[in-house]
Amino acid sequence: IFFLMVWMEALERFAYYGVRMVVPIYIVASTATGGLEFSHIEKGSIYFWWAAVQSLLPVFTGNFADRYGYKKTIGLAILLKIIGYGMMATLTTYGGFLAGCLFLATGTAIFKPGVQGVLGNVLPAESRSVGWGLFYQFVNIGAMFAPVIAALRFQSWEMLFWGCAIAVSLNLFALPFFEDPELPEEKKQQYAVPKSDPEKNDLAGAFLALLGITLVGGSLVGALDGSLDQDLAMAVRVLAVAIGTICVFWATRCLDARGREPWDLVAE
Repeated sequence: IFFLMVWMEALERFAYYGVRMVVPIYIVASTATGGLEFSHIEKGSIYFWWAAVQSLLPVFTGNFADRYGYKKTIGLAILLKIIGYGMMATLTTYGGFLAGCLFLATGTAIFKPGVQGVLGNVLPAESRSVGWGLFYQFVNIGAMFAPVIAALRFQSWEMLFWGCAIAVSLNLFALPFFEDPELPEEKKQQYAVPKSDPEKNDLAGAFLALLGITLVGGSLVGALDGSLDQDLAMAVRVLAVAIGTICVFWATRCLDARGREPWDLVAE
């Protein structure tokens, strides 16, 4: 499982740095040469939000992999990164391309806790330093070969982004070959989702259900049309549906902690 994890990390870094090292050229290059022809200020703002999401998100979500499963977290991260690369390949407005970068940033932010969480639990104490050293060496190897895939930009920028999407999607084939490591009992208790008061579960469930329905419903109307460019408006709608669906799911979980169904609150 160790070498499977380092292979996945190296492949992810290979695709990531293949884009990261040349995408500033794409952002400011003229449309005549296949670029976006954004200003340098717009390029700077894209990189700011990209770095902010990728660096700050793990502060709030870093323990999700421990609580909800490393394999699930890695799988979700890969899917988000594929979506991000695809949006970067197809969307050419500022808002659309920024949304693609943020999908990629989000996927990157939750990929590492999953992979490193597995390694932290499978490496024996006596060889942990050697194991982490080898892991980061594979990170460097992946980045070292990134110019190979970055050279696809000489064919077309779209081919580069789709090539990186294909490269990172290869990690999906590794998921069936490992299971989450068995955690010691003290770690299971440490990472367990705390059980709150049943009455609070009812309140949280009702709030999350209402929030989810509102987000999903609001995403289906044209309230954003005219205020945002078309690509960004579509990205916001997709995110609203995704967040709304997650809220409804967690509402069900909150109510289920008391053995109730969501429609019980409606009946009352």
